[in-house]
Amino acid sequence: EQVRALDAAWNRAYQERDLGALDRLLADDWVGLTPPHGVITKERLLRGQRRASEEAVITFGPGEVRLFG
Repeated sequence: EQVRALDAAWNRAYQERDLGALDRLLADDWVGLTPPHGVITKERLLRGQRRASEEAVITFGPGEVRLFG
């Protein structure tokens, strides 16, 4: 449930362009993969969110959670 709650917080912060929440939620060494850009860092994501148009918001669907170990 904690992972799902964090995922929901991430999605909400991303959609609302809440840069403070994204900064708190993502580790400084966070990296993601995007189809058009490949690897994206936390710094690049935050910078892009500052400049993105309202139409550029991506909505994420529910994911699958797996726990190992």
